[in-house]
Parts: sequence; structure tokens; C-alpha cells
Amino acid sequence: MLCRTFHERISGPYDEVRRCIVAACQKDPHNDRAHVVAGQMYKRVGDERRTLAHFIKAYKINPRNVDAVRELRIAAMRRRDASLDAESAGFLARLFGLK
Repeated sequence: MLCRTFHERISGPYDEVRRCIVAACQKDPHNDRAHVVAGQMYKRVGDERRTLAHFIKAYKINPRNVDAVRELRIAAMRRRDASLDAESAGFLARLFGLK
């Protein structure tokens, strides 16, 4: 339901969408799908720090969440081209065995 709501509302005002998704993450902070949707939203608006934070949270909650794993793998591949903050870079390196 959360993903459907996100996709239905993404064409609406960003602030309304953001409030809805942030509320979902706060209401149930252990919902990996809510964090994936939040990560997708922040990725869409170009907020790399929050994007990674939500995908990492989703992965830590559920390491089998394929969307979170996929997005973290993409981030790890891009890591070589752009610098990430030290915490995110370290987590990705440990997760995927990068140096």
C-alpha cells in the first residue's frame, strides 16, 4: 500500500509526498519497505545522503530486501566515481567487500 501511495502521489506536490513518506517511516521505523520508498523519493530529488541513509536502514532491517540491496550495489559501483561520506563508504565497503 505504501508503494502504491508513493507512486500515486509522486506527481503531486513534493512536500505532501515527503510528509506522507516521512510519517510512514516514523510510524513504523522497522518497516524496510517504507525506508526503500523514502530512499527512492530522495534519490529522485537528488539528496544522496538521505537516499543512502534510507537504503542502509532498509538493508539493516531486512538484508533480503532486493530493492535496498540493488540500490546499495549501484551506490557501491558509483562510489569509485564520486566521494561518499565516510560512514556510508565504510558501510558499503564492508557490505560488498570493497577496498
